[in-house]
Amino acid sequence: MKRWIFAVLLVVLALAGCTPAKPEADQALRRLEERLVAADLVQEGPAGEAGEQLAWAQEEMCRVEISRNSCYAMTLYDAEGEENGVMAGRQYGVFAVSKDGEHFYRYNAAADTWEEI
Repeated sequence: MKRWIFAVLLVVLALAGCTPAKPEADQALRRLEERLVAADLVQEGPAGEAGEQLAWAQEEMCRVEISRNSCYAMTLYDAEGEENGVMAGRQYGVFAVSKDGEHFYRYNAAADTWEEI
């Protein structure tokens, strides 16, 4: 239970100040997923290092400003943690892509910073 609360807290902190994203973010999500595969952070599907299925929590997708770039940010979870259509499993990471698709970021919770990938 403590891990779940901690994961939720990390998401809230990472996405604090977000505004909801619009449907055009779907293309940005595809670019982000391609970048994560290219950077060996996930496998096609997406899947984690051990092959576990991952899923984007699209209901959490929002817009954030990172390094003067307007970005779409979202959380990637272990897909087996879905409850009533809402992602509730182990958090794999919080990622963002700039609206122009040129910049990709991963949220570092320990440092409370976005790191370009």
